[in-house]
Amino acid sequence: MSNTDGDFDDILYGASLHFKNEKSLSELQVELATNKDRLRNSEQCGELLRRLHLLEQENRILKEENTVLQCNISSLYRTAITETRKLHAKFCSSKFPSRCKR
Repeated sequence: MSNTDGDFDDILYGASLHFKNEKSLSELQVELATNKDRLRNSEQCGELLRRLHLLEQENRILKEENTVLQCNISSLYRTAITETRKLHAKFCSSKFPSRCKR
């Protein structure tokens, strides 16, 4: 009977190893899924950082263009005021020479 007891112990030991391996496999599958999620999140984070970098570059360019446009608007405004004053002076001096200040 002792040989049968040994066989039974071997079977129990083998079953326990199998159970431990199954549990380890299950844990490894969970860990693998978790790592895949982390990798996806990492890749998404990397993509978002690339997009952010591109948007920051575009923002700098737009700020520069905005500055140029503001300078152009100011210049056009000054030119418009100067030309309006010239036209007013010309009109005034031709129509009402006694009332116009020079």
